[in-house]
Amino acid sequence: MGTFSVSMLVGNLNKSSFVEVRALADTGSVHSYIPEDILESVDVRPTETRAFAFADDRVVDIPFGYAVFVIEGMEVIAPVIFAGQGSSPLLGATTLEAAHLAADSVNRRLTPVLPMGRYDNGSRNAPR
Repeated sequence: MGTFSVSMLVGNLNKSSFVEVRALADTGSVHSYIPEDILESVDVRPTETRAFAFADDRVVDIPFGYAVFVIEGMEVIAPVIFAGQGSSPLLGATTLEAAHLAADSVNRRLTPVLPMGRYDNGSRNAPR
């Protein structure tokens, strides 16, 4: 599977500060990873630390929080991992899914995805 990079904006939950980031679209990564110095520059702060397991059997507590992402015109709030300074930014699966986007590695681009709705829950808003 091929990899490619995309431009996106990352900002704080107040939407008062954003920075443009070029990130590798990485659907193998659950969450997006953004270097901590970039997140701190737009006043995104960790809300907690979470344990993450690595392929070499290490378990590491890593700062974790939430940021606003603007990707392909879609604005979403998604989890973000505070990666080490100098790390390469990664756009992970949860952020892509929240933005209703999928990685098309053949054509090296993001493509819109229509989410599947579930109706028939007795709601007046269910299609007829």
